[in-house]
Amino acid sequence: MTKRRARKAFSYFYHEYGWLIIGIVAIACLYLGVVGYAIYFEARNINHSFSGLLYYSFRLFLFDSIADKPPIPYQLDISRWLSPLVVGIAAIKGIWIFAHEKIKLARTRRYKDHVIICGLGLKGQNLARDFIERGYTVVILEVDNSNDQINAVKSDGATILEGNARDKSILLNAGIARAKFLLCVTGSDQVNIEIASTVFNELDSLDRADVLQVYVHVLDNRLKNCFYETKLFSLDYANFSARLFNIYEKAARQICELYGPDRYNNNPPESKIITIYGNGKLASELVAQVARVGHYTEDNIIRLKLVGLYSDVDVQEYRNRFSSLGERFIVDFQNKDINYISDEELESTFDACTPDVIYICIDSEIETIKFIRKLSYCRLSENITVIANIISKTGLSQWVRDDLLIDNQIHFFDMLECACEYDSVIGDRLDRMARMVHENYVNSEIARGGSAATNQSLVDWKDLPETLKDANRHQADHISVKLRVLGIEIDGSCDDKKKPCFNTEQIKKMAVIEHQRWMADRLLSGWRYTSGCKDNAKKLSPCLVPWSLLPDEEKQKDIDAVVNMSSVLLKAGEPLP
Repeated sequence: MTKRRARKAFSYFYHEYGWLIIGIVAIACLYLGVVGYAIYFEARNINHSFSGLLYYSFRLFLFDSIADKPPIPYQLDISRWLSPLVVGIAAIKGIWIFAHEKIKLARTRRYKDHVIICGLGLKGQNLARDFIERGYTVVILEVDNSNDQINAVKSDGATILEGNARDKSILLNAGIARAKFLLCVTGSDQVNIEIASTVFNELDSLDRADVLQVYVHVLDNRLKNCFYETKLFSLDYANFSARLFNIYEKAARQICELYGPDRYNNNPPESKIITIYGNGKLASELVAQVARVGHYTEDNIIRLKLVGLYSDVDVQEYRNRFSSLGERFIVDFQNKDINYISDEELESTFDACTPDVIYICIDSEIETIKFIRKLSYCRLSENITVIANIISKTGLSQWVRDDLLIDNQIHFFDMLECACEYDSVIGDRLDRMARMVHENYVNSEIARGGSAATNQSLVDWKDLPETLKDANRHQADHISVKLRVLGIEIDGSCDDKKKPCFNTEQIKKMAVIEHQRWMADRLLSGWRYTSGCKDNAKKLSPCLVPWSLLPDEEKQKDIDAVVNMSSVLLKAGEPLP
């Protein structure tokens, strides 16, 4: 064990059990005192009650011993020296805790460009460790002082302040006036939004010269949509910029990037068959992401089979959400408890219809492990790939990984590691790519004679509505998919030497796919076809037609988007801030 690890272990042990040890030693001192005084008085034929012996033993803690004539029993001798020592150690520890808290508050108020994380659940813990590994100073605000993770993140180097992060004084103690990032990741969507609102309302009193970047985790999509276009989250200010995020949404994007359906082919290219086990948040976001990026040919069909306990309301919500995509995106349901699916049922299901890929998105890690084990014992076709979401932090998954019967067929995806870390939440390359997509579009449209007066999209990125920023993000997200259609694999970025070049046929092929993606994105956002003029307010567009029916000027927009992909990838290759 290295010295550093030994110090961390001692520090953890001292903070966790220090008072307990002091209490045990104090009780031992009382016991030795009582026994020692009993022997001392018995030798002198003096009778004392137990309460009297206990009283004299308590006085030993104040250097007050009445045993001044030898012989003195060794029990009493040990107690009369050890008792004051215990008092001294306890006093020093108490003074140190009080002084340490005052010093900690004074120090955190002087921190600069540090990270404040509100909430110490799995999300907060993972983010804290990732920031610390990157060299950031991290302050965590946690309302529950009995949280089991407090000592663990302390030993990693984080500073813990106990208190409600909605309290302005707590935020000031955390150094909000000089912080670089504020991440609100408590278990409550409402609390997370309220923290961001508290900071925003106190901006004038904070006297900040630079921008505080605020990231607010919201799990409920309906609540997220309510706040998405408010001035709190849709606008950038001189000293404040706040964004909403959802780790399930980010995890779904990562899954489609690393293990996208286009990577696995058991069926004709124009048909993708996908099975998703589980009916939680991740499953829902994965379906939405596949709907956005699952465009690999001019007329491919996505068929999704969702297995889990879905209520009639759940089924209807899915139907309503994706019905606009028509026959190109079909969602079927097998309403059954995954725990009670037999091996025979699994095998017969795969025999009847071989999926291109299986995604396991069960919320419970234990149930995920059990289902993976069941799959490993099935006569699963070697062509079927399984992607399982599992959280490795518990250590349970490692037993499954090491002991699987299927080799290179089941892949594990750790949602926390991939979606709840710096690159995904803060330094997201996707936003830089989206900015470049927008800049290219603005330059092309201005070159054609367009202006902000006739096209609300022709503005700087910071002035772009959040919904239009999302449209650019979705386009950037699909670049790697288009490249894989051509057999080109790029790890999210490139340089001048690796910049892909395309011939005319490839450009047209990708432009057609880009139009299909654009149509799906618009339809999912509530847009509808009109034979008349485009109407942004009513979400009507005449361009929601097949590629062959598009006017040439609209086709050129898709062609420009494809030609400009290389510049977008170059932008993604720039180092993170």
